[in-house]
Amino acid sequence: MGSFMQSCAARTPYRIASVILLLAVFGITPTLSMLGGSDWIGALIGLPLYILLIVITYYRLRDAALAGAWIGLMIISFNVGPAWHGWHIGSLINLVPIILAWSIKSGAGAHPRAALPDQLRA
Repeated sequence: MGSFMQSCAARTPYRIASVILLLAVFGITPTLSMLGGSDWIGALIGLPLYILLIVITYYRLRDAALAGAWIGLMIISFNVGPAWHGWHIGSLINLVPIILAWSIKSGAGAHPRAALPDQLRA
């Protein structure tokens, strides 16, 4: 499982895996509702896929040298703004870490250097 996570840390494999997972997560519940299935079955299937998306996004953000705290935006729900069939505009904030992971190159984030002892005196 760890090698899968490391392979998804590169930008191109992450893009492919994240699009597939996003389509699966956001497509399962409406599809099951249209077929007459219950919502909890969609949640049982979609929740592990969303957790997998969070984990590979975390590995991708680490590869891009960005803070892992961006993952918090994927976990916390912001139900603000106008709603359309239960979906709020504020829910788009959950996609910010995914967009960052799609666009930032490997190692492009800030890499703090330790200060040398003679630099501390100045």
